[in-house]
Amino acid sequence: MKNILVILSGIYITFLGLVLAGMIAVSLFFLDEGTASLPMNYNPSFLVISYLPLTIWLLTTGIGIISKKSWSRYSLFIMSFFALFIGLVISITFLFFPAPTKSHALRILSFALIFFLFIVIPIFFLIFFSRKKVKELFKSRDKSRIKTQKSFGILLVSIITLLGGIFSFFYALFPVYEKLPVFGSIFLTGFQLKVYFFILAACNTFIAIGILRLARSAWLLCIIYNLASIFVSIINIFTVSKETISEITPQMSEIPNETLLLYYRIYGVLGLLIPIAIIAYLISRKKVFRTKPNS
Repeated sequence: MKNILVILSGIYITFLGLVLAGMIAVSLFFLDEGTASLPMNYNPSFLVISYLPLTIWLLTTGIGIISKKSWSRYSLFIMSFFALFIGLVISITFLFFPAPTKSHALRILSFALIFFLFIVIPIFFLIFFSRKKVKELFKSRDKSRIKTQKSFGILLVSIITLLGGIFSFFYALFPVYEKLPVFGSIFLTGFQLKVYFFILAACNTFIAIGILRLARSAWLLCIIYNLASIFVSIINIFTVSKETISEITPQMSEIPNETLLLYYRIYGVLGLLIPIAIIAYLISRKKVFRTKPNS
């Protein structure tokens, strides 16, 4: 039975990747730059660049689960935690955002679908693939792989940091915000905002590589970077006003500013969990990082 559930899980993840690949193809060939598309009014090129890494991640993980590759189980854990985070944000904002339809039954059905896809299924994956009998199916005979799995947390921190750099790079090339509060009432716009995202991209990439090489300097920089991120996020959560929110997201002008501000604060509070977790993990693994990094 457990083998069947593993294969069905892999098929499900692969199916999601194929669906997302289809959406990318549709946006690339059938949408114009001015066409409204999810999540906002982005052009097709931005959609392709944004969702292509996720598509590849889903397809490789799904195929890996079907093939019972040891790394795919860890990849699925990361994916499940990510889905839970997104599902929690969507669920909370779904309850506070004004209903897009007058049909109460349709709204309940939509919420139930979101809850099932982003909450129930990820929790099932986390519980089911953590079981000892299921874990044995993915156990690798290669000792070098087992050694790598022991430092999986370090690899995860490096990947998360690198993804931050990649997204910052794309935000610099494809502006999502007209203005962005970086600290309280200090805003960046236009060329300054591009430079800011390029600097973030460079810092994240440098730290990610250093963490992977177990460099003590990267360990310290990563902690400082995440502490600064937490500090700035807390300041912005309490200082950003309703008027500021409407200026930052003109694409969502149909939504009341009070609702947007609530969404911003909820997302900001939940977003603090990642840097806090990274800092806690790095402190617990301090002895692993060396003054002289591995080559």
